[in-house]
Amino acid sequence: MSIALKKIKSILLLLFTVSCSSQNGVEKKEINVFFDLKDKAINKIYVNRDSTEARFSIYVEKYQTKVARDKATNDYYNDPRERNSAGIPSFSGSFISFNKPMKINSLEGIDILTLKQFRDKLFPQGYPMYFIYKSEEGCYLKWEVIHITY
Repeated sequence: MSIALKKIKSILLLLFTVSCSSQNGVEKKEINVFFDLKDKAINKIYVNRDSTEARFSIYVEKYQTKVARDKATNDYYNDPRERNSAGIPSFSGSFISFNKPMKINSLEGIDILTLKQFRDKLFPQGYPMYFIYKSEEGCYLKWEVIHITY
């Protein structure tokens, strides 16, 4: 192997190493959604006894009311064109966590979205996602969640 080829390989290896290590310093964007447990946009929240699993169901904005959900269901069953579609519209987005939540004392320094902002973006994906709410004890619980699609 010629000296020039060895130098090129060494330079490429060095560039690859530098580019890989530089990715470690890149701040990863995360989506933090803060909400009140009594928000009407929340369909259901389930947390198991030892807090190792949590499920969140959040209404899609246009189906937040029972009237809107009933109308969509009736429209589906009464219109033969709708019955040939993919099915009844999905009324909510489902999210799950398989880890215990982080307990934090303050939201200071955390870039958060409100539940409305989150729904307006149609449940964005592709970044680590966290749901945050204030617990009865006064601290904030931050759950790492993933969006489930059926």
